[in-house]
Amino acid sequence: MRVITGFAKGMKLAALEGEDTRPTSDRVKEGMFSAIQFDVHDN
Repeated sequence: MRVITGFAKGMKLAALEGEDTRPTSDRVKEGMFSAIQFDVHDN
């Protein structure tokens, strides 16, 4: 998995082993973050 935006953009993350989890597609992630973009404030 990789981070697609923000200060950690491009970093790769270790995935959990097993078949219980699957990565989320970039299209789904983009839609989720577009939906909450005005609810999240900068720290």
